[in-house]
Amino acid sequence: MPITDLARKHPLQKWLDKNDKTQAWLSGQSGAHWSTISQIINRRRGASPELALKIERATGHEVLATALLYPEGYP
Repeated sequence: MPITDLARKHPLQKWLDKNDKTQAWLSGQSGAHWSTISQIINRRRGASPELALKIERATGHEVLATALLYPEGYP
């Protein structure tokens, strides 16, 4: 995989890969539909504040809610 692809990988997908978890697992842990998780990872939609906090808790605070709410950095 080219370095540019690794740099572009969503932090949530990086966490899932590192921890051998699936989008379906995260869906179950967060209560979000699997398609919502997929859309967030594929940068087609953002996470709501509530969902961002649920994902943060599900990832053991390794993926912070702020990273999901402000993927391009703080405004």
